[in-house]
Amino acid sequence: MISMYGRLIRASLKASMQYKWNFLISSTMMGLLMIIDFIVIAVLLWRFDNIRGWNLYEIGLLYGTVSLSDALVRFIASEMQDFDKYIIQGEFDSLLVKPVSPLILLITRKIDISRLGPVFQASLIICFCLYFLSQQGQSIGPLLLFLPFVILCGMLVCFSLLLIMCTISFLIGKGSELMVFFYYAPLNAAKYPISLYSNWLKALFFSLIPVGYMGYLTFSYLLEKGGSMWQFLFVPVAVIAFFGLSISFWNYGIRHYHSTGQ
Repeated sequence: MISMYGRLIRASLKASMQYKWNFLISSTMMGLLMIIDFIVIAVLLWRFDNIRGWNLYEIGLLYGTVSLSDALVRFIASEMQDFDKYIIQGEFDSLLVKPVSPLILLITRKIDISRLGPVFQASLIICFCLYFLSQQGQSIGPLLLFLPFVILCGMLVCFSLLLIMCTISFLIGKGSELMVFFYYAPLNAAKYPISLYSNWLKALFFSLIPVGYMGYLTFSYLLEKGGSMWQFLFVPVAVIAFFGLSISFWNYGIRHYHSTGQ
């Protein structure tokens, strides 16, 4: 299964690289938009020493890791963002008749290599913030140690949210109309400390749309922002549980999917 997955990815990359200039321009533009967005935020925060105890570089670290998780998921699972066409045009039927999981086929059908720009730029922001945190006397050893853990948790949350949106398309036909409210907006909110938001949003971001587990709780503990050991240890439990629920919801959607030929 793993070797087949690798072959499918290599085939997708080969097809995408036929248009090299399009790849270079789109990757550069996406990356620049992220950098410009962060610069604007940095300028606004420059006048303040901190916001709710978080300084510019700590917020930047959170911003970079959430952005990197999002960019990696949208790199490897780009078709999940445009899943409506599979339902409306009947393309999903072709995935069901093949002897491979339709989810694996969906993920590997196309790789959005233009997302490599945001991946690089998010990594640059992380390195930039880690350097200046070390200059401020912050021990970055634990941050470096748990950085892959934070990114992986973020990717699982992003993937789970996209999978839920895809499953909703089984039920209502056009789940993409909800993407702004249930994916893009929550992810933008997760790039900043959850403590900045009102209580009802905090409850939402730790329950139905659990973007609070993407980096906030882990960094709250590692950066000594009031996070506890128990909250830190609960992060993988919550993320894996949410991922499992999204898979179960996806399987439920497939069982109740009606082919366009029916």
